[in-house]
Amino acid sequence: IKRELLLIAILGAVLRVFRYASRPFYVDERVGTYRFSGFTPVELFQSLPYLDTHPPLYYLLMHYWRGIFSSSLASTRFLSVIFGVLTILGIYFVTEEITNVQAAFIASFVLAISPYHIAVSQYARQYALFTCTIAFSFYFLIRLFDDLSTINKAGYILTTAVMASVHIY
Repeated sequence: IKRELLLIAILGAVLRVFRYASRPFYVDERVGTYRFSGFTPVELFQSLPYLDTHPPLYYLLMHYWRGIFSSSLASTRFLSVIFGVLTILGIYFVTEEITNVQAAFIASFVLAISPYHIAVSQYARQYALFTCTIAFSFYFLIRLFDDLSTINKAGYILTTAVMASVHIY
């Protein structure tokens, strides 16, 4: 990974971690993420279709995340911070494939400092994971036009499947 990209990712991480646990605890974080991630996997797949419009993968992931790292607000939101920073990298890779390195640095920097994306990355909901999988799905799709390798095929299938399993689109 290039040094400049690493610095942009670190900047993005710092901006996403800054005061992320001091923001208000939003109703849909409490009703959605906390409630549904407390379900067992079986309960999640049986009950969620009647209770929420989102597919269950994010809640299942959060169920295990909370089991490992605690159910504090900071811990629960930190998963979104991780996906937010990974999205910065994904945007760099997509832009580099489409245009050039300079444009990729600009695009990743703009996303790193974007107030909207920072807010999404501090929110204990599936949106940061969704944007991350969109970026990497698009990256692997672009790569498939030039290289039909197993890695690109598997990357595209996996990221697209995750994307479809965390948010209706």
